[in-house]
Amino acid sequence: MKYERMIFDEFFKYFLKYGNVKPYYVTREGYPLGEYEKRIRIHRVKLLPSQIAKLNEHNFYWGKKRNLLVRTSERKRHFDFDLFLEHYKQYGNVKTLFVCPDGYKLGNSILRIRGRLVSLNEEQIETLNNLGFIWEINRRFDFDEFFEYFLQYHNVQFTFVTPDGYKLGYIENRIKCGNVHLSSEQVQILNDAHFYWGKHRTNNEVGI
Repeated sequence: MKYERMIFDEFFKYFLKYGNVKPYYVTREGYPLGEYEKRIRIHRVKLLPSQIAKLNEHNFYWGKKRNLLVRTSERKRHFDFDLFLEHYKQYGNVKTLFVCPDGYKLGNSILRIRGRLVSLNEEQIETLNNLGFIWEINRRFDFDEFFEYFLQYHNVQFTFVTPDGYKLGYIENRIKCGNVHLSSEQVQILNDAHFYWGKHRTNNEVGI
């Protein structure tokens, strides 16, 4: 089935009537409500703050692992710099998925700072500079890291960036364009997870 561009008011009318449904649910009127709800959850449909608020008021299910209701400005306000600094002084510039023994996601916090998802004042920036904080990094492709995000968000648009700053859409596009070297095992893993290779390129055309 080919899905047209979603019209929010039309979608919301059906959502009020049927609520949260399964991904492949189609209403009695023939409206693919389940597909559109899924597309909203994986960010294939961009919503205005007012539209998000509407869905929130009527208990739209955003998914277990994601909270799309937390906007960038809110994430910035809730960042605890002192807590971050305490862990950073101990472990330094760590990898994205690094988690401290006490459960603090230091790698995630570093990624958020690098992705400008955290507002820092001049004093805090100077403090990090003095401690050797790495603001920009030419990262080699980490398949395990990418796949963890892919399992959570799946195939996304080129401009999609996760709430913690990972440029998933950009990485997916690099893979589709053949700019990332994958082993035959990694190709098979992506095939099994339904990675979309693109209309004009099959999964057999990957340089391995």
